[in-house]
Amino acid sequence: MTATQSRRRPIRSPRGLPRAWRAAAWLAAFAGLAYPSVPMPEATWRLAPSPNWDVRPFGVRPDTVVIHSTAASGLWLNVRYLRKPASQVSAHFVIGKDGQIVQLVGLGRRAWHAGVSDLRGRPDVNGFSIGIELVNLNDGRDPYPEAQVRSTAALIRWMRQIYDIPDRNIVTHADVARPPGRKSDPMGLDMRALRRGSRPADG
Repeated sequence: MTATQSRRRPIRSPRGLPRAWRAAAWLAAFAGLAYPSVPMPEATWRLAPSPNWDVRPFGVRPDTVVIHSTAASGLWLNVRYLRKPASQVSAHFVIGKDGQIVQLVGLGRRAWHAGVSDLRGRPDVNGFSIGIELVNLNDGRDPYPEAQVRSTAALIRWMRQIYDIPDRNIVTHADVARPPGRKSDPMGLDMRALRRGSRPADG
């Protein structure tokens, strides 16, 4: 896919979010998405910066993607919650059932999505991961529509052109949450298919 094929709507504050965030959104785009040589995924992409982040450990580049379910319906309802300072949680991205991608935290920053966590002996998964929230009730029955899965795979495929993210590091929140069993999301998502779909064309 060439840069001209990448479809991206103008960045604007959705209804109910303050206009003052527009300047911050552009700054977030510059800080977290400044990769002009890597075409963007073919999906609707918007920015709604969250204040819930801190710095990654010095010298650490993300090499892991953690997939979550929101356990609540409604894209912008979840975005608003993840942008509230009082919530003390965030993710880098939220993806709606229609495939719309909303970015809350720049990729170079540490979002607060995994909590107490460990990946094969590496604690503090937030420090080296990118968190993606999928709008889903996480009851094992609520479906993940094709558009949502397609956008998620395209987003990860895009990130894998920037960072070294092996298949085995595309994991669920349930995989990394500690103690084991503390989290169950994303229930019902076919992770094997997602990993296959997220592989770069030359991989």
